[in-house]
Amino acid sequence: MDELKNKIIDRIKAGEVYMKPRWKFVLEGVLLGVGIVFAGLASTYLLSLVLFTMQSTGLIYAGTFGWQGFWLLFIHLPWLLVFLAVVLLILIEFMVQRFTFAYKRPLLFSILGVVLMVGAGTTLVLWSPTHDLIRDKSVEKKWPVMHHVYERGEGEHNLYFGILRQNDDVWLLDMRDRRDQIKTYILDTEEALVKPRFILESGLRVMVFGEPEDGYIEVKGIGPIPRNNRLPSPPDTIDPH
Repeated sequence: MDELKNKIIDRIKAGEVYMKPRWKFVLEGVLLGVGIVFAGLASTYLLSLVLFTMQSTGLIYAGTFGWQGFWLLFIHLPWLLVFLAVVLLILIEFMVQRFTFAYKRPLLFSILGVVLMVGAGTTLVLWSPTHDLIRDKSVEKKWPVMHHVYERGEGEHNLYFGILRQNDDVWLLDMRDRRDQIKTYILDTEEALVKPRFILESGLRVMVFGEPEDGYIEVKGIGPIPRNNRLPSPPDTIDPH
């Protein structure tokens, strides 16, 4: 013990070991704290944006149409945003580990803490009107990049939402396009996957998964629109003829 003590003292005298000023510890703690806050806010925004765009385009419901829907969900998922969010989460965990209180605890605890905090923040942002307000403003003002991220296209990812009606033996879908104009598609439902216990009736609000071509939609799947959604509003009234 004395030998080790003497070695440390000798290294201090030789200038090989020196005391770190207190202000450096404080500055490092402040910078880490600020970094964690900003990275946490950024990852929360990105994750909530991913879920918001999936809700507003209907992509989040694609999996209900079987394997084709799951494949549609996979290929159209905004993977870049997901990747950036994951990188930020890893960065947050790295910075948290620099603090003494986290360093002395199992890694799993801090990881769960970070995931729970960001998850809670993402849920709160998603429940709030934050993204709806940003979308409306960015589309209205044509903000660079942002309005392209938020602008909702007609038939995004081959998913259509509107009101079903029947004209003779033909099923039609009335929907609003991105310019808030009512547009009608003729539905080819011959090979459509219809949800169990779902009966096609005029006046129903439905989501349609299919390939468009010259005013027709070759329907692969059709089902009811889930409640509490962020989808485009269907027309209020329909001319039955």
